[in-house]
Amino acid sequence: RICNCLVQYLLEKKLFSPLCQIIIMRKCLTQKMWETSEYQVQQVEKIGKKLGKFLIQGGITSLELLENVGPRELEVVAGRNPPFGSKVKEAYQRSVPKYSLEVEKAYTPKGDVDLIITLKNK
Repeated sequence: RICNCLVQYLLEKKLFSPLCQIIIMRKCLTQKMWETSEYQVQQVEKIGKKLGKFLIQGGITSLELLENVGPRELEVVAGRNPPFGSKVKEAYQRSVPKYSLEVEKAYTPKGDVDLIITLKNK
């Protein structure tokens, strides 16, 4: 609740640098894990502590690395049989949202600049 209060206060005061830090801190507290933790792969529903340790030992220490590794490589690292890797990859697809942000600049007849910001969920 304190983080939410700080977010609202900083938004109102337009203090964006500390706002960014508070939002990151709130996310970390919600996930019960720091954003730089090598255990962040455990946020995926099929990955617990034991599998998380195997993945870390295999060099898969972030969600980005988990996204780019193939299902068969996951099975080798985890010491599990197919279709385990495919199930983990499916769980990853459901657990981790993908967003893209597009920004367009448009000029008004008065000489003002309008920014058109589009957020898409891939």
